Amino acid sequence: MSDPANLRPGTPEIVALVDCAIARDAIRTLDVPHVVHVYDRVLRLPIVLGPFPGPVSASVFAERYVADATGLADDRASLRADVIPLERVALTRSDRRWIRRTWKRQAV
Repeated sequence: MSDPANLRPGTPEIVALVDCAIARDAIRTLDVPHVVHVYDRVLRLPIVLGPFPGPVSASVFAERYVADATGLADDRASLRADVIPLERVALTRSDRRWIRRTWKRQAV
């Protein structure tokens, strides 16, 4: 494969490089829990559901949730469901304080 810096946009080589990068990233997250983030464009309401043991179970749930929520209507465009891996992050003290303040404000 050629040097990526010398490839023209849209060429098959660029597409292959992007596909490999996406697959490499997806493989890294196969064994972590996932959540389903659903956004209702009409109500402007985000919902996070889960966690699920992996991406497959989260994807199956997301598909069923959208189908059930929209019923027989063909208006599935109003809902968007994304499957997101939950990765461990190291929270700083300021992160924890911000989370506590945010939750206290939302509980009032």
